[in-house]
Amino acid sequence: MKSMYGGEERPDDEVLFDDGILYIICHDLDNGELSIGKQTLDPEYDEPISLEELALRYPEVDLVIHEDMFSGEMYRYNNYGDNEWWQTGQTRGFA
Repeated sequence: MKSMYGGEERPDDEVLFDDGILYIICHDLDNGELSIGKQTLDPEYDEPISLEELALRYPEVDLVIHEDMFSGEMYRYNNYGDNEWWQTGQTRGFA
């Protein structure tokens, strides 16, 4: 994962989500359909999921938004045709 905020780079398997709300936006280029999935993560019941795993589970993924109570991040996949994750935004969370 590369970040547009200060040039930070981390391996995709080290960017983990285990608490909060995860939105997964996929765009199927073959038929032009857009799908949005919402997953509520609870660290007591859910295993952490990484950006690497999200790209494997959802091959058509374009954007992932993760929010917890106080902050959030937006990640784009293949934004530059490079099959890489980029952190492209931040939020203030859902509280």
